[in-house]
Amino acid sequence: MKTLFFILCIIINFILIFKVNNLLKPKTAAISYAISLLMVPVLMLAGVYLLRLLDFQADQQFQDIYFAVMLSLVVMMLQNLVMISAEVMTRKLFHFQETENAVNTSRNLIRFALNNKSGIKLMYRTVFFCRIHTDVLRNMAR
Repeated sequence: MKTLFFILCIIINFILIFKVNNLLKPKTAAISYAISLLMVPVLMLAGVYLLRLLDFQADQQFQDIYFAVMLSLVVMMLQNLVMISAEVMTRKLFHFQETENAVNTSRNLIRFALNNKSGIKLMYRTVFFCRIHTDVLRNMAR
């Protein structure tokens, strides 16, 4: 069950980080993730209230799974907010280098960074994606 849930989280994170963030403007995506982040506790409380209305007696395993799902949603939203922040920071850094530091754009390191914007963006997304999931795998192995 843990493995299936982990694989599902990896797929959802991959779609959010590499696909959805490319489709939305950073401001729109940040607002969407922030609203989603605020909605998770509301959904959690609504689910608990609904279960009490239905007189459902949840065992410990159900409670653990329910908590894990809600916590995973929070982590996914926070992770994507960080990714959007990193994207905005790198975009502003590149803009600064192109406008305010145009004299030094012929230097090797700056020219390399400006010529490889999409590769740098893909690299930090991949590193962040892999880092999060290796931590989760390490915790699952305990």
